[in-house]
Amino acid sequence: MRALLRNTSLQTLDLSGNYIKIDDNVAKVIAQVLEQNTSLKILDLSDNEISDSALKIIAAALARNTSLTTLDLETDTHTDTSEAASINHQIQCFIRRNQLMAQDEKNATIRRKVVNAGTFFGGPESRLCRSTPTSSAPLGKTMIYYLNRLI
Repeated sequence: MRALLRNTSLQTLDLSGNYIKIDDNVAKVIAQVLEQNTSLKILDLSDNEISDSALKIIAAALARNTSLTTLDLETDTHTDTSEAASINHQIQCFIRRNQLMAQDEKNATIRRKVVNAGTFFGGPESRLCRSTPTSSAPLGKTMIYYLNRLI
């Protein structure tokens, strides 16, 4: 797991079904990965034994993580206390925040592409507007084609 601290390309880590006992020590390593690895998007810890205190450690790390958008903690072996429910809720809030941030980033990328495409489609410097089209239909179809390629 410590190799994940330096990894910049891994996006999904599936540790499900290994029946690992995730205690405080294992959770600290997971927390360290969550705090330092910015490429990891999906972490599946389902079907492992996770203690309430380990959940707290993971939740604290997620407060500082902005890249993880999916965390599966489904398990039959962690305790169903009100504290665990509260921690799970907290974790889900952090994951939802990250999902919204990722969507905002994707939308910003699309907006940048559309703005950059504006120099292609409009304005005096535009490649498409240098010649006057005989009808607006071909220009509209061309614009849609190129915008779809950008997105």
